[in-house]
Amino acid sequence: MGLNALFRWLAAGLAMVVLALVVHAALHERHVLKQAEDGLQALQRLRRVLSAGEMLSRERAPSFAVLRDVGHESPLRAREELMAARLDTDRAFAAATADLAALGEEDPSYRRVVTAVDRARLLLDEVRLSVDSEVSRQDSSRSAHVARDIARLREAHALLEPAVADLAGRAQRAYPDLTPPLQGAVLAARLREVGGLLAAGLRPAVVRGTPFTPEEDDATHLQLGRLDQLRELLDSYLDGYRGTDAVASARQQLRHGLFGRGAALIDQIVEAGHHGGPYPVDALRFGELIVPDLARAFDLRNALLDDAERQALARRNAARLDLQVMATLSLVALSALALGLWLVHRRVVVPLSQTARVIHGLAEGRHDLTVPEARADDEIGAVLGAVRAMQKVQILQQTMEEERAQLITQLSQLSNTDGLTGLLNRRAFFEQAERELATAQRHGFHLSVVLLDVDHFKAINDSYGHGVGDEALRAVASTLAAQIRTGDLAARYGGEEFVLLLGHCDAAQAFKSAERLREAVSQLRVADPLGGAFALTASLGVASTGQHGLELQHLLSVADAAMYRAKRTGRNRVAGAEPAPAPPPAPMSPPVAPAALPGPPPSAGGGRLPEELGAKG
Repeated sequence: MGLNALFRWLAAGLAMVVLALVVHAALHERHVLKQAEDGLQALQRLRRVLSAGEMLSRERAPSFAVLRDVGHESPLRAREELMAARLDTDRAFAAATADLAALGEEDPSYRRVVTAVDRARLLLDEVRLSVDSEVSRQDSSRSAHVARDIARLREAHALLEPAVADLAGRAQRAYPDLTPPLQGAVLAARLREVGGLLAAGLRPAVVRGTPFTPEEDDATHLQLGRLDQLRELLDSYLDGYRGTDAVASARQQLRHGLFGRGAALIDQIVEAGHHGGPYPVDALRFGELIVPDLARAFDLRNALLDDAERQALARRNAARLDLQVMATLSLVALSALALGLWLVHRRVVVPLSQTARVIHGLAEGRHDLTVPEARADDEIGAVLGAVRAMQKVQILQQTMEEERAQLITQLSQLSNTDGLTGLLNRRAFFEQAERELATAQRHGFHLSVVLLDVDHFKAINDSYGHGVGDEALRAVASTLAAQIRTGDLAARYGGEEFVLLLGHCDAAQAFKSAERLREAVSQLRVADPLGGAFALTASLGVASTGQHGLELQHLLSVADAAMYRAKRTGRNRVAGAEPAPAPPPAPMSPPVAPAALPGPPPSAGGGRLPEELGAKG
């Protein structure tokens, strides 16, 4: 292993280790930040959902008042209070669902929250329609539906519980040590709901001034039991929690309010409801006394959520700062590593490895490598100068060899190509055609020969000159080259004659191809010196190996005879060779025409034709 490769492996290994450590640390910090952000957002959404539940609870009292107090001396005021409560509830639900719909589409795990809030809102709308319908009734039968509508409002509040539980769980998973304030806030909200249900259950008996019905007695005991249970749970979460002064103050006010004065008032009403004694207060005074005590639960909930959000925000900001510090330190570390490796590579490894590579390349005949520039006039600079001189000498030798090879290639092309038309010349056609015939004989496929002669070519030369005749021949040659398939051969046979060898082609296919060539030639137009243009036609003869054997000279002979027949029968047509037994194959060398030798290409009409072809024109 060379010095450069060894250095690269060591540098790559060191860089990979450092990069892996940096990426691992960065990903960890990014995960911590993402978890903190998700937890903070869940906590904020929890606050909004709990607020919606609070407004929903507060809407029950004015709804109950409107349903019960129709005919009261101030029904208009009761309805105004109901409309105000509904407006507060709508605002709270709008805030709770502001980003939940889009979030539910992006994150399927939030669909449970979205579904719970949507179901609660849908039921709330249904209850409102029912309440409005009952209020519009003027008879006493509407009172039978009051309990149902109030119960459905409670059910709508209960539908929010899955959303509350889900969001609280998300926040707790992000901030496990914030479980006491988070659970305390949820329990405080439930405490307010149960206290409200208890107060709403006591109010009908106080309004009537009669003892509890059995159903009211059972409901009262149930709610009292739930209230005690929630108080114990709340104390278990918050007794060891060191929150802010606002949390401590709100908790103290809850003890003195709902669990102090409120609890004593409730006990007196329950006692009177059991024994039929007079109630200590009327319904209006009961509401004035108990509602502020119940509100202390919301104060505690808000204080706990504020404390939790404050801590979550601080941790989110700390996580963001940690990530920024980690990114900065990682960038500095990677930059320092890269700079150090670059200096070592540039000052030590590169000069040595490049010099060795250039010398090795010169030994292999490679001259495309760049000799490094000497950075000082020392021994290394002298070595580099000598290597550069050796490279220049070898480049000069290689250039001379390439020029010689190009000259040989050009001479070879000239010897195989007709100078006027760019097609194969006669000699090259014979060489390649013999190879194709041998291949056809081995693999058993047909070949066909097509001879083409431009009609009235002598008249073209006599009328317009040899220059126009040459243009006509070039036009025909271009048409042939464009019409034949890849693998077919096209050559200038002599004068105005052209020959084609079509591979994998029987007599019928060859005749069709020749007919297409004849049609293509007939579409040509050649400009004359007078500014006009004249058309060309050609006569073609076709012979196939399937009928006339695999001997090239014989195929050319019968194709030539067919071309004669096309000339005699009117020109501008294709004639196929008449079937005849092929002569026995005899080895012969292709005639060496003067056109095969290096020299100027034959001009249009300037080539000497055999005597037997002199009548073709």
